[in-house]
Amino acid sequence: MRTTTVDTLANLFPRLALAAGLALAGCDPDLDPAADGDPELDAAADLDPDGFWGDAVRGDEAPADLDLHAETQETAASVVYFRLMSRQIRNATGEHLCFEPLDKVAGAPVLQRACNNSPLSVNNPQAWFQTTTLGHRIQYAFKDRLTGADLCLHLAGGAKAVSDGVAAVLFQCDGTRSNQLLFASPPDASGAIALMAAHSHRCLTVFGGLDSDQALLYQFGLYTGAASCAGVHQRWILRTDQGDYAWTNVAPEAWPAPPCVL
Repeated sequence: MRTTTVDTLANLFPRLALAAGLALAGCDPDLDPAADGDPELDAAADLDPDGFWGDAVRGDEAPADLDLHAETQETAASVVYFRLMSRQIRNATGEHLCFEPLDKVAGAPVLQRACNNSPLSVNNPQAWFQTTTLGHRIQYAFKDRLTGADLCLHLAGGAKAVSDGVAAVLFQCDGTRSNQLLFASPPDASGAIALMAAHSHRCLTVFGGLDSDQALLYQFGLYTGAASCAGVHQRWILRTDQGDYAWTNVAPEAWPAPPCVL
């Protein structure tokens, strides 16, 4: 298992390096992760034998007796889980494609796989939900296996990382981070939406439009209106076990670009 994990990461690092290189274009060279409070930008270089990312990202290890999956029946009943499902399908097989993290820790990249057919629950690695306490953020069903913290979909590098190529990762949910806050476009004819990060106005995109496993999720393409970010690899269906989930935080049509974009 160890060899498989290392091999998987070795295949991912060139993609992460490309994403990081793209992220450091335009206005992003001045990004100071330490000052910005987002140390995960360089996390991919800090691999260690106990996990995928270094202590600077994941924080102190959780106590051995911490139950990372504990939640009350009331909380479980109120959560509506959905799959982050791309509108594109795998050409060779016709499979729908969904996204799940590489690991259940802060800093882990969010990667493409075939959608599984298991019921959505706290035990399904493809289960996400809209956090009820922090507004329009996508929270992962699992807590951080090392710290017990809630984990959200997060564009790496902080609020200054507005360029194309910034990778989507897991990171601790935080209501102050605009790089976790998501807007949706109006649905297209198929019902699919574009999802844009508030800090960059760029769309969640499947890296390169690939239909293969382990393709990265990253931000690419400035959203300028309902017709933009229209590719199938930039359109999303939030699929629950009962149907589609409606993301209600819709971007206004007149949405001025951030002050520094490519």
